[in-house]
Amino acid sequence: MDAATIASLINFGSAGAVIVVVIIFLNYIGKRDAEWRDFFTVLNKNNVEDLGKLTRAKNKRSHSSGTQTQR
Repeated sequence: MDAATIASLINFGSAGAVIVVVIIFLNYIGKRDAEWRDFFTVLNKNNVEDLGKLTRAKNKRSHSSGTQTQR
């Protein structure tokens, strides 16, 4: 939104000012949601990787203890 658009909306009085505030708020919310989406995407990816490592470690442990009891 450029200065001319803001000026013309403010010329409408309080309704124009409300429109400007709403547009600024919606832009802020959009940016914040994108940041949160990126944060949770990375968090979920790390969680999946960590669970995979844990599963592999548990499988190795169960296989090694299973072979020891068979001897």
